Amino acid sequence: MRKLFTQALFVVAFFTSNLVNAQVTNGLVGQFKFDGRTDLINTINPSYSFDANGTLLDEVDRFGVNGGAINLPVNSWLNIANAPFLPTGDADRSVSVWIKPVDNYAITYWAYGADGFPGWNNNFFGFVNTTSLMAYAYGNDYLTGVIPSANNWQHYVVTYGNSTVKIYIDGVEVLSRQNNNPFNTLNEDFRIGTGHTAVSSAIGNFKIDDLLIYNRELSAQEVSDLYNEERPVSNYNSFYSLEGNTTQDAIPSLGYDQNSYTIEADIYLTHADTYGAILMCRDGSNAVGIIANNIASNGDIRLSYNWGTIGWNWAGGPYIHLETHYHVAMVIEPTKITMYLDGVPYVHSNITTAGTQPQLNTLSYTLGRDTYLPASRRVYGYIDELKFWKRSLTVNEIGQNLNCFADVTDPDLLAYYNFETVIGEENTIVDLTGQHDIVKSGNNVLFLKDKRVDLDNSIAYDAINNELSTIDVNPNNTYNWHYVDPEGTPLVANTQSYEPSITGEYYVIISRDGCTKTSELLNVSSITTDVTSEKVDEINIYPNPAQRFLYIQSTSNIKSVTIYDITGNVVLVSKNTDTLDLQNIPNGTYILHINVNDEDYVVRKIIVSKNN
Repeated sequence: MRKLFTQALFVVAFFTSNLVNAQVTNGLVGQFKFDGRTDLINTINPSYSFDANGTLLDEVDRFGVNGGAINLPVNSWLNIANAPFLPTGDADRSVSVWIKPVDNYAITYWAYGADGFPGWNNNFFGFVNTTSLMAYAYGNDYLTGVIPSANNWQHYVVTYGNSTVKIYIDGVEVLSRQNNNPFNTLNEDFRIGTGHTAVSSAIGNFKIDDLLIYNRELSAQEVSDLYNEERPVSNYNSFYSLEGNTTQDAIPSLGYDQNSYTIEADIYLTHADTYGAILMCRDGSNAVGIIANNIASNGDIRLSYNWGTIGWNWAGGPYIHLETHYHVAMVIEPTKITMYLDGVPYVHSNITTAGTQPQLNTLSYTLGRDTYLPASRRVYGYIDELKFWKRSLTVNEIGQNLNCFADVTDPDLLAYYNFETVIGEENTIVDLTGQHDIVKSGNNVLFLKDKRVDLDNSIAYDAINNELSTIDVNPNNTYNWHYVDPEGTPLVANTQSYEPSITGEYYVIISRDGCTKTSELLNVSSITTDVTSEKVDEINIYPNPAQRFLYIQSTSNIKSVTIYDITGNVVLVSKNTDTLDLQNIPNGTYILHINVNDEDYVVRKIIVSKNN
């Protein structure tokens, strides 16, 4: 039968956003919300809005709103031919935008000034991805060395003031560079997706949202405020920086000294000295860690290891390129060491570790440098997803860890640092196993980027509409709903939401890109059945909102009345079908089930709102 719900409205808001903080409106000359492919309006200066070239598509924005952003496929771009509101010449300026790159193909995210490519003349100013984010202007390439995080929304800000160009990613400054050639930017042809309005290929192919243009330099605090005001999540998503610092943070003693052991991490190196350590635990000449033991003539770095006194000059390790993301692992077994690069093993066999393994129960690791060696022997770059295991991982386990987050409940996971920092707690690097937090003492910072698949396994039940659904709605997800049946009968359902037909406990398995998470159990305690509209019309409920009492009038034979909260939990059952006493029910929204003739239910939403 068709379910009938009357006077019922249920709204769930997962994220909220006030997209221009009052602190960051001064000097705002251009605001483009991009709420779908047709919304190209400058809300500050509507006369100067974008024209579309190519085919634009609606895009799900960073808050999960369908059509809340714009997708620029290949060969699509936007342009404002004349934009007198833009800062010109060498004037101060700032541009803020949310971008979701599709890949790392060279592309101009935005540019204005002369109609041409960067470097053609001194009238051009833009923000470009050439597999590394940069600000671009005549005679100046302000290269960050940061690779955009493909298929993830990120907040990019470029500021210019006091002859200094700065670039921020997700609220954190990643570049500050003096400009020695004054700009002479023109206020024409503000382009998104290309640097040249005559280009017919290799343009577009990214998603964009919420473009803001200022006629002044935003401060670092304002950029941070703007990011925190616009971002949909509560935590940073970050790498740990090894860039140019003279002090290193130390991982406390892990208390493990056996010779079956694994260290793994994501790395991105910008420079390395010979015998520079990515991470190192040392007691005199006795050490364990991952190092760079050779620098090739082309700048490539050969990875090696230390285990006891072994591995310093091992020539069998893989070479890596600078400014490239890799997953590396060091798997220790009693008679061999295996180095992994992106899942590919490089084995050093027939070694003896007896009597040489470090006493890790009394030692700590340092990141980016071996403190036993001169300070000139170190590495620069980023490290992320650092894990220590109390077992030798298999090749299949290493392969699984390339793209997926580790299970923090694994009893063999000794320590796990994903470097995702809670705002206000930046001085502590959390060990997700809860045992070995790092209290920061060095001057390393956390840069905001990450490449792993992060699945939200939360589920919710809308009791009014009788619908189970997941919070994670990524279009690349697959879903497999399960009902906890004592007889073991499986439930076949593979959509993001599911309408249960019987009461009981449900869970869902979510998968994406080879990674899987299982939700907690959620109990559905009541299922709404159907009634005819005639029976609904016979029932009158008042007042609504109610304070102390709720009254029910009906010509039907009502057997009982049950009140549920919006999660489906029973808060009141009453055989008195005329008057309900709400004294012990807190303010809020509830669902009223009225049992009619022992068979059908009428469902109403009620609001309890008592005077304080």
